[in-house]
Amino acid sequence: MRLRRKHLRFAAVWIGSLLTAVIVIALIASGWFSFHAAFRGVSIGIYGGRLETSWTGRLGVLGTFAPQWDRNPWAMQWWFDWRTVPLTSTSLYTLMVPLWVPMLLTAASTLFAWRARGRFNPAICPTCGYSQAGVPKGSPCPECGKHHPPDLSTQSTSAT
Repeated sequence: MRLRRKHLRFAAVWIGSLLTAVIVIALIASGWFSFHAAFRGVSIGIYGGRLETSWTGRLGVLGTFAPQWDRNPWAMQWWFDWRTVPLTSTSLYTLMVPLWVPMLLTAASTLFAWRARGRFNPAICPTCGYSQAGVPKGSPCPECGKHHPPDLSTQSTSAT
């Protein structure tokens, strides 16, 4: 069970790092480029440092997926925005979220996972996760048989 948690934490760290990098690239590129996609009455766009989602009161009006790239300089928007535009038979709802919010959330959770991954517990075997309680220092792990060097932080560093 311990090994599985180790693999999940490892995956979370690298997926979080990759996702944070993609959001940072999207944030920087959204000042010059924009991306819009619409499907069944829902539109998603990235431009001007924000993620914009629009939908109508009646979902399913549009039946095609239409991605679109534009090259336009956009003024960066740094805060949330909510708009409702009345149409003839329904309304258009728009929610704008600045990209720094998901970037900050993914970066903070990834940093937390990096820090938790780097902690060392000398009472647990780093290879298999078996408890080393009662095992003499310097002896191999009774579960996997691996020899691990003694903890360097407990040794004195003073020169004699």
